[in-house]
Amino acid sequence: MKIALIHKTFSLYGGTERYITNLSKALIEGGHEVHIFANKWEYAAGVHFHKVPMLKLGKTAKMLSFAWFTRNVVQDKRFDIVQGFGKTVRQDIFRTGGGVHRAWMKESLVAIRSPFVRKIKYLTRLLSPAQWLTLYIEGRTFREGNYRRIIAVSERVKRQIMEYYHVSSEAITVIHNGVDLSIFNTDDRKEARDKIRERFGIGDEDILLIFASTNFHLKGLEYLIRGMARIDRTLLKLLVVGGDDKGPYEKLAGSLGIGDRVVFAGKGKDMEVFYQAGDAFAYPTLYDPFANVCLEAMACGLPVITSRVNGVSDIITDGVDGLLLNDPSDDLEIADKIKSLLEDGKRVEMGKRAQNLSQRYGMERHIEKVIALYEEISSKKRGNS
Repeated sequence: MKIALIHKTFSLYGGTERYITNLSKALIEGGHEVHIFANKWEYAAGVHFHKVPMLKLGKTAKMLSFAWFTRNVVQDKRFDIVQGFGKTVRQDIFRTGGGVHRAWMKESLVAIRSPFVRKIKYLTRLLSPAQWLTLYIEGRTFREGNYRRIIAVSERVKRQIMEYYHVSSEAITVIHNGVDLSIFNTDDRKEARDKIRERFGIGDEDILLIFASTNFHLKGLEYLIRGMARIDRTLLKLLVVGGDDKGPYEKLAGSLGIGDRVVFAGKGKDMEVFYQAGDAFAYPTLYDPFANVCLEAMACGLPVITSRVNGVSDIITDGVDGLLLNDPSDDLEIADKIKSLLEDGKRVEMGKRAQNLSQRYGMERHIEKVIALYEEISSKKRGNS
């Protein structure tokens, strides 16, 4: 097949960008011809690049011009499939990797405690030209006739698309994210465990929780720290990985008397090493279409504590291969979930089940599902021509 992929950038920086890069590589290895329509890109062997102009007059102008200049790619008869990944109006297949923006506008505000501040923030978003334009483009994207199929990364995202834009269930295919099992595994766990624990002064006997994010506020770090403070176990430690501002959280941990039990690692370059050094992964996110970090941690043999609003909850069976929070802002519930993993045998066994589950979501299987969808849609296109 000749396949066109549309995204404003093609690189290894950013979740969607890395995904498109890996998808392109797999498609080329499978004998397909890949064309990238982007404004900026990093060279990749075998990929055909097409420059899409963008008006450099601010974020709003860039967004609108990219959507405008890519609107007719789907009409190019050279391509069997045209797939868009965001801020695009027309395509054969659209993948909602970041979820539904209209849902994010409201649901992500749960991270703000004050109802008054929450309302002000929502009004500010509504009045923002960039936010308004994003909603406008999203509305056009989900308009009947501008797609043949939509890929949702979780059942929750599928429900949101149906609720906010009245798209039929049959038009949406759920394909959960995949994990690179050649990177995220337990092969070097002993070496990684020793290396990271020595580096950050964490004892081998300590039970170590890992948390990783670039948005500590939205991903629930405050509530995780408060939950930790409810557990009187000096050998229970938390390693926070991510480049967000640690100041408020370091202060919170100190005020709760657990400053010595919460360690901030800063940005993590090779995340698999941090996962492998831990005993469990805690991620009480307040909003997430499908958190890849959870799947990565599971592939590294860690039981995961996360919230039901996280799309990854689709694949986790509570109490079997992970633990699910009904309310990620309830530090008492978080503490109870952590306590249930303090027993070595239970924690290790759940970690093994989590790793076994992750094997069903390897990137190779993910790509197979995507290609199968391509073949289905391209066949229907040929039938209609």
